[in-house]
Amino acid sequence: MHLTLKYLGEIDRSRVASILKVLRATFQAQPAFSVVAQGLGCLPNLSRPGVIWAELIGDTLTAVGHALQTALVPLDFPIEKRPFRPHITHGRVRSQHGWSNMLPVIRQHQHTCFGESIVDQ
Repeated sequence: MHLTLKYLGEIDRSRVASILKVLRATFQAQPAFSVVAQGLGCLPNLSRPGVIWAELIGDTLTAVGHALQTALVPLDFPIEKRPFRPHITHGRVRSQHGWSNMLPVIRQHQHTCFGESIVDQ
């Protein structure tokens, strides 16, 4: 599983230090906040699943995502045109084989609340 706040693509090693500096500055000033994991879904959609995810709900997380995007602009990482939709990626769907068994589970948990977490580090 992983949480993506900003997809950077392939980056050269020489850029890592400056990216880390921006990340530290963005998160250092951020007080602890809570997020709720709720609902399973697929990207791009349930008919053509590529990624299985759980939505993350929390205004502060959304604000941090926007702040990070803005902070990375001077390093030539453009702001996403798509709306920021915080989520945890649970896995990738590499084949439709067996998807008919998984789809009912995804649908059953489209609105399930999986719990709240405090983000403090």
